[in-house]
Amino acid sequence: MPVVKGVQSTIMQIYIYTVLYVLSTLALTVYGYTGAVYFIIMFVFGAIWIRHAAEGLSTEESEVWARHMFKGAMINLLVFCAAISVGPLLP
Repeated sequence: MPVVKGVQSTIMQIYIYTVLYVLSTLALTVYGYTGAVYFIIMFVFGAIWIRHAAEGLSTEESEVWARHMFKGAMINLLVFCAAISVGPLLP
């Protein structure tokens, strides 16, 4: 995608998809699939990840930012899997 429309367009799309991902993980609690502890955990980690994504909108070093976003994605995915796995045990 960066080759076709440019780096800034790609960063904007990453930001949008990050926000949508975090909202979808939080929606699991809204629809009754998970509890409040899961919601709090995912809200905190999601907010941190969204903040990192927002930093990309004004960064001059897109490659460094992209590496941080990738690390954030891996951490967020790990936290999501752990939280969803122990979800039935949490209130």
